[in-house]
Amino acid sequence: MNTKTLRNLSLAVGTTALLVGCNGLGKMVKKQSTFSYDVKPNPLEMHGDSVGFTVTGKYPAKIFAKKATVTLTPVVKYAGGEKALKPVILVGEKATDPGQKISYEKGGTFSYTSEKFAYEPAMKVATVELRAQGVVKKKSKDFTPVKLGDGTVVTPLLVRNDEKGIYAKDAFVKSTPVNQTANVYYLVNKSDVRASEMKSDEVKNLNTFISENINNVWYEFKDINVSAYASPDGELSLNENLAKDRAKSGSKALMNEFKKNKNKDQKFGKEEANYVTQTTAEDWNGFKSLMEGSAIADKDLILRVLTMYTDLDQREKEIKNLSKTYTEVADKILPKLRRSVLTVNVNKKSRTDEQITKLTTTFPDSLSVEEMLYGATLTNDVNTKVAIYTAAEKNMVLIGEHLTT
Repeated sequence: MNTKTLRNLSLAVGTTALLVGCNGLGKMVKKQSTFSYDVKPNPLEMHGDSVGFTVTGKYPAKIFAKKATVTLTPVVKYAGGEKALKPVILVGEKATDPGQKISYEKGGTFSYTSEKFAYEPAMKVATVELRAQGVVKKKSKDFTPVKLGDGTVVTPLLVRNDEKGIYAKDAFVKSTPVNQTANVYYLVNKSDVRASEMKSDEVKNLNTFISENINNVWYEFKDINVSAYASPDGELSLNENLAKDRAKSGSKALMNEFKKNKNKDQKFGKEEANYVTQTTAEDWNGFKSLMEGSAIADKDLILRVLTMYTDLDQREKEIKNLSKTYTEVADKILPKLRRSVLTVNVNKKSRTDEQITKLTTTFPDSLSVEEMLYGATLTNDVNTKVAIYTAAEKNMVLIGEHLTT
């Protein structure tokens, strides 16, 4: 079979794959190994005469189809039967069905608390399985079921009535990273930031985050990372200079945005000392990632070139030899690599111990579940602990009902 026939066959296969997966479900099914789920407690535990658990999940960026509706159903399987629990509905950012939104660009997370269900003796040896079905318009796909955990710890059946309570450790943290990122793209062989780039949705979101939180006492602005890149085409020395110049222009552009804040006492973002820059002259890693996610006909051949040649000049030469394909690469892949990635690193601070202690007994509903659990550790009074844990349990039930309605 000659080279021309191979390329035509590759193009046909690539086109067919694109048509089959155009609604995004095919890609989600193929990439479902990148989804992460966690069930707590694991193994399941019986309390009183009932069992319940919480499932959290995370979807990476560029995976969750924008128009998809995904129904997740936790199922407890045991000898002689199984119990399907109330499902949780996740929807893409352009889906019209009700449900929890998951962003395509950024990915997203969800948390689900099951309803409590009666314990049966057969559940002592059980598994928790997550079954999922995705729908786009009238087309649907079933995902491979995922095992979440095992069951069931039945300690209450083994102990006497003189047991003493054991307090589990909370997951409260004093500060949480809430970093915000935006990409600024450049024209080929250019390092100046175009006005249009500073009006992109990413930059607008970054500016909104800054303006809303820069003077917020709960937000600690730490520093700003500017990672600048050049695409892996052209001379290395030129790309090195381009990446450095893009780091400078990206930093300056963001600094100008900070200077629009008229609060003279607020100096963060307005000084070079706040900026940490790094450069990548030829972004082969980014190139590989974009190629893997593309529908370019000869992408498998190009990816093989990356593994066959460690010499960067030889890589570029071999890819350019695929003249027709390289034109598509130059149009669809390389422009996305000529960029500066601007990341504002911020920590969201928690309430102080004194504030939490006061709110646990006055306005517990204003606290998160983890704040309540942490607050219970700040007192030695047993009755106060019971009141706090009761309020936390009530809050968790309300959260679970909200997620499943």
